[in-house]
Amino acid sequence: MTQRLATKPFARIQRYALAFAFALATMSLCVPASAVITTYENRQTVIQKAGFLTPKRQAASNAADAAKIAQARHGGKVVKVSRVETNRGVQYKVKLLLKDGRVKTVTVNGR
Repeated sequence: MTQRLATKPFARIQRYALAFAFALATMSLCVPASAVITTYENRQTVIQKAGFLTPKRQAASNAADAAKIAQARHGGKVVKVSRVETNRGVQYKVKLLLKDGRVKTVTVNGR
């Protein structure tokens, strides 16, 4: 065995490379033609449905909008809404009382 490896030092690497290339070629044949996504919007939709990307965040123009957005995202009852001025602009901190009794604070960006 050692004599054969000494004459062909890269034989094992070549076998692994050939097996890898075969596996890669086989996997590429398994992709159906319908999986090819042509437009940017379609790609974003597929990525969102797969759970890899969250939908674009909504911005609130006032405290009532912020409360509606937070309640739609997380559920529960709105306890308090406060407006906060940051270096990034206006944000609304919305406190929600969830069904299990926990209080959750959600940040909603303002316009």
